[in-house]
Amino acid sequence: MVIGNISIHKALSLSLFFSNNNDYAYLSFSPTVYLTSPEEIGIKKKQEISKKLLEKLYNNKYDEYLSLWNTLLFENKRLKFEYPLCSGTGFEFQISCNSAYGEINVLDSNFRTYSLPSFDKRKAPFKGVQFLEPQLVFRSKVNDNESRDYHPMRGLTSNRPYDVILNGRIYSNEINLSVICGQKYSNAFYSFLSQLQTKHFTGNINPDYLIDYPGFTSIFNIPINVPYFEDKDNWCNLDFQNDNNLEAHKNALQLARLITSKIDQIANTHTQSTIVIFIPEEWRTFESYIYKGESFDLHDYIKAFAASRGISTQLIREDTLNDSLKCQIYWWLSLSFYVKSFRTPWILNNQEKNTAYAGIGYSISKILDKPEIVIGCSHIYDSNGQGLKYKLSKIDDYYLDKHSNPYLSYNDAFQFGVSIRELFYQSLDKLPERVVIHKRTKFTEDEINGIKTSLNKAGIHRIDLIEINYESDARFLAMRVDNQAQMLQADGFPISRGTCILTNKNSALLWTHGIVPSVRQNNYKFYLGGRSIPAPLKITKHYGDSNINTIASEILGLTKMNWNSFDLYSKLPSTIDSSNQIARIGKLLSRFEGKTYDYRLFI
Repeated sequence: MVIGNISIHKALSLSLFFSNNNDYAYLSFSPTVYLTSPEEIGIKKKQEISKKLLEKLYNNKYDEYLSLWNTLLFENKRLKFEYPLCSGTGFEFQISCNSAYGEINVLDSNFRTYSLPSFDKRKAPFKGVQFLEPQLVFRSKVNDNESRDYHPMRGLTSNRPYDVILNGRIYSNEINLSVICGQKYSNAFYSFLSQLQTKHFTGNINPDYLIDYPGFTSIFNIPINVPYFEDKDNWCNLDFQNDNNLEAHKNALQLARLITSKIDQIANTHTQSTIVIFIPEEWRTFESYIYKGESFDLHDYIKAFAASRGISTQLIREDTLNDSLKCQIYWWLSLSFYVKSFRTPWILNNQEKNTAYAGIGYSISKILDKPEIVIGCSHIYDSNGQGLKYKLSKIDDYYLDKHSNPYLSYNDAFQFGVSIRELFYQSLDKLPERVVIHKRTKFTEDEINGIKTSLNKAGIHRIDLIEINYESDARFLAMRVDNQAQMLQADGFPISRGTCILTNKNSALLWTHGIVPSVRQNNYKFYLGGRSIPAPLKITKHYGDSNINTIASEILGLTKMNWNSFDLYSKLPSTIDSSNQIARIGKLLSRFEGKTYDYRLFI
C-alpha cells in the first residue's frame, strides 16, 4: 500500500511473555506496519498511519494477520537455533509453531460458552474466569430501598440517584449554575445550557450503550437553575482582547487571571453554585505554552485556582455547542453538574466492607536548572467506591528510575500510610480494617516497609500493595466453535470485559476493556470504542494476603467509579485515574501542601 510517497508494509512486532510455567516462555506476535519513504517521515505521521490501519484489525482480522505470519515464519514446524549460531556449544533453544490457548470459566449467563470435546487441553496452559459486570447501587423510585444496575444511564432513569433522600435534609432542593462567558456568545451559550432540561434522542447513534436523554430533572429528581444571560449576579461577561504588543505567553497569563478574577467575583456572592466557563475558539492560542522550560495549561490553571477556594468549575469549548452528538453531550454534562454539586449519583455494590482503596499519583515539574518538584497525591476511596478526600504532599526524599518514575523513601512511605488513615478517619469517623493501595509502578522494599509499619501502628494489618499497568506483551483473541467443522475459529468480537487469567500466585491479566452486554438486549454485544482488540491490565501484588481474584474483581469495580464520564467503564480503576489527574493539576498547588480536597473540584 502507498500513501503519497510513503510505502506501507505489513510487519510484526515480537516480544516475550512469561507466566508461572518455568519450562518455557511465550513468543508474542503483534501486528504493526513498517513505513519507507525517500523523505524523512515524522513521528506524528507514523502514528497517524499506523493507528488508522491497525485500528481496523478486529478480532478475526487480527487472527488472519497473525496466521499469515505464523505460516511464513514456521511453515508448520518448530524452529531450532543454536546460540551463538554455528558455535558448536550445544546450547539450543526452539520455538514451537503451536498457539497457546486459555480456558475461561464464564460466570455470566448472558455470554455464550463453548466446549470442544476433541480439543487437546494441553494446548490451553492458561486458566481464568470471566467476572460478572459489577453492579451499581441507586435508590428505587417506589421507595427508599436500594436498586442495582450495571448500566449507569439506565440505572438513573429506572431509579433515582443514590443520595436523593438527602435532598432538603443535608443538600438543597436545587442545583445552581453561574456562568462566565463572552458577551457575543451569551445568547448561543444560554440556549445550549437551557437544553439540559429538554429531551434528546440517540438518533440510533451508539444504540448498544446510549439511551435517550430525558432531561436533567427527570434523571436526577432535582431541578437545575441556568441563569439568564442578563442576570448580572449569576452571568459574568468576559471579553478578552489580546495585546499585540505582548508575547503570547503573557497574553495567556492575562487571560487566565481575568477568568480567575471573575471566579472570585461570583464566589463572593454565590457559595453554592458550579461555575460554567465558556472557552471560545479564539482563545486557543492562549490555552497553553512552554516558555523557558515552564509549561502552562489554561484548564489546569483554572482548576487549581478554583480548587484552592473550594469552587467547582466546568469548562465548555465553543465546538461543543455545534457537536452533532447532542444526546451524549447532555448526558455527560448532566452528570458533571450533579457530581460537582457534591452529590453521589451511584455507589459500587461491593461485598468487601470496611476496606479503604488508595491511589498514588505523582507529578514532576522541572524548570531549567531548578531542582525537581515532586508532588505526590493520595486519593482515598471507601468500600463503596466513593472517592473521599485527597491530599497533596511535596516529596523531598525520593529517587527516580531510568524512566523518571519517583519512588518513596521509608519515611515518606510511612507518612503516606499516616495520610491514608487520617483521611479515612476524617471522612468516616473510623479506621478501615483493610487497606488496598494501587499505583502504576512497583513497590520497593522501603515503600512496602514504610506503609506497612505506619498502618500496623494503627491496628491495620490487612494490607495489599498492588501495581497496575497495561500488559503490551500478552494479547489474546476470543475464539468460538464452528459446529459444522468442529474446530475453533476466531470470533468477530474480542475478549469479554471482566476476563481474568492468573499468570502466577501474585499476578494476573485483567481485561477491563472488552465486550459487555448491549443495553438494548442482553444477548447483543457492545464494545466501547470498537477498535482492534483490547490489551489487558497486568496486576501484580507486591505485598498482602488477599486472593488475586479478589484484587482483580475490586479493580474491575473501581473502573466504574469515574464520575467524570458516563462511559460504562474506564480502562483504569478510579484510584489510578484520579490520582494521576489530581497530581498533574496539584503541582500548581504546591504551596497548599498538606491540605485535603474533595476530588470533585478537579473533574
